Amino acid sequence: MSVEKMDVKANYCDFFEGTEKLLEIWFGRRQESNSLNCDLRSIPRTTWEKILQIVKCTIISFKKNDYIDAYVLSESSMFVSKSRIILKTCGSTTLLKAVKPLIYVVRDLTDFDVVLDIFYSRKNFMRPELQDKPHTSFEDETEALDQLFDGSAYCLGRINRDCWYLYTLNPLEDFIGVQVPDQTLEVIMEKLDPKVMKIFTKEVCSTAKEATQKSGIDKLMPGLAIDDYLFDPCGYSMNGLFKGGYYVTIHITPEPGYSYVSFETNYPQESYSDLINRYKFVLPGKFKCFIANKLSVASLSNCLTHKVDFKGFCRKELQFSHFKNYDLTYALFAKAPRRALVWRTPAQAYVRDCLLPGIRHGARSIMLRAAISWFSAGPIVALKERTSGEKNRQILADQMHLMVRISFPAGDRIFQVDNAPVFAACQLTNTGLKLSI
Repeated sequence: MSVEKMDVKANYCDFFEGTEKLLEIWFGRRQESNSLNCDLRSIPRTTWEKILQIVKCTIISFKKNDYIDAYVLSESSMFVSKSRIILKTCGSTTLLKAVKPLIYVVRDLTDFDVVLDIFYSRKNFMRPELQDKPHTSFEDETEALDQLFDGSAYCLGRINRDCWYLYTLNPLEDFIGVQVPDQTLEVIMEKLDPKVMKIFTKEVCSTAKEATQKSGIDKLMPGLAIDDYLFDPCGYSMNGLFKGGYYVTIHITPEPGYSYVSFETNYPQESYSDLINRYKFVLPGKFKCFIANKLSVASLSNCLTHKVDFKGFCRKELQFSHFKNYDLTYALFAKAPRRALVWRTPAQAYVRDCLLPGIRHGARSIMLRAAISWFSAGPIVALKERTSGEKNRQILADQMHLMVRISFPAGDRIFQVDNAPVFAACQLTNTGLKLSI
């Protein structure tokens, strides 16, 4: 079946919210202790399963190393280390309903007795009306968290467009919080290439391993221990573990119309630019980056600053935020529009409806430009064959505004390319144009 023939009924459900809710909680003790029961990984799997029932998701797969227990969930992922839990869920899950039971379980089954830090974040939902409370709005989510913590809520980006919501603790003046190097890169991609997205369907790949290899995910970060899963009929999740307590997680919603890909890692790098460039294999229409950094080698000034260039994309937004324990960076990139150069006099306004094709001819190449005549002057003339200087002049002349003809009765009309000197076009031969600057 071709990409053009993909339809909801044949391939996908009506809608799925790929946007994930991300919760990260660090636990500790009010007083130092040599207790052996200060390890979240000691909590039984059956207990985690009960917590996840509240969230409305289940455990699909499990992988661990000496530092992290990693769970692939029916809706995204969960990572449990000695003193931190990361829970990331998509769809219409009710993540925040599990926060209070989670804290109770940790205090009951371990010797942790204090929450050192908490982060709750997500981008704006595609369809917030399909979420259950308290996720119907960020205001409702903030209210639910305020009942448990003394925290603050923030919004990075445009509140009426693409944005990133964040809730975190208000640290006490004499409280130093979590004092270990930490950094997180999260990349959200939307409007993805349908041909690439089809890799993550059972129509193209029969196993998760096949999808991982065909997409090149297995080569993104060498040395990664991968635990992947391909959903039926479509959808993909992957957890990856490095030695040293570092993780990678990727989640892909491939459905046309609301395709969504997320990538997250805490692997330390001085600059994430090269990694982000490799990750763009999914060919997004736009993507957002969120970097949290504390006592880490990750230098924010080298990650997403004005000097960073992702080929084919332009940066729309860039925000830096400095908190007591973390530096945060948010950036939005969109596919760069094709550059349009126009011929016009300074008094003319740029109006798409009156673009006409023009041509500049050189010894070995041809540069096509657009020429403005006047609003709704006539149809766009398609150049479907080789043209000549005379034909080009006729195209311009046929569509010229009457006042232009009156002002230049001799036909010596002058045009100007944006940000370039004035020039006149005159016929050299029947095969090209001579431009007199």
